Amino acid sequence: MSLLDLFTPAKKSVEQATAKVGKIRQLGEEKRQRREDLKSLAPPKSELCDNLCNLVDIQGNAHRARMRREVLNWLIVNPDKTLGEDDYVSLLCNPHGTTNTAYQPALFMILADQIKGAIRDMIDSLPDYPATGPARAERETELAKLDTEIAALEGQEVELLDEVSRLGSQLQGLGRPRRKGE
Repeated sequence: MSLLDLFTPAKKSVEQATAKVGKIRQLGEEKRQRREDLKSLAPPKSELCDNLCNLVDIQGNAHRARMRREVLNWLIVNPDKTLGEDDYVSLLCNPHGTTNTAYQPALFMILADQIKGAIRDMIDSLPDYPATGPARAERETELAKLDTEIAALEGQEVELLDEVSRLGSQLQGLGRPRRKGE
């Protein structure tokens, strides 16, 4: 049995660990790619509709509060003036007092149900809606899970690389000829 035969199991261990590092890197890259895909996928149509309809409600409610404030201010400034048709339209559509101008949040307040129905109809009828991912809650859960798995794989990779480095340096130290004085 030669001296090189003694190092064969250690060399195989290094080769196996190096191969395992390659597999871990490949698996980590697949998980990173899945994470990027999840982040870039469009939300389901129903979730997009819900988000847009929620925006309509938020802006409409904000306008309702702003309109109350503006009407009260107008009534305080003009206590003796009766409201004319233009005043109603102006106060309802544009709190800044400009007539013949429709203010978007005012439309969201006045026509909320019609606008939300139109949004749902329009999004449901889109023929080229992009590929969708899971809903937001599921997506965030899966992203967190992928982050944990990626961190674990990176930790395993570092451990294996340290082991390969340690074994490699030991093999180099054992395999070199001894010099005088060693």
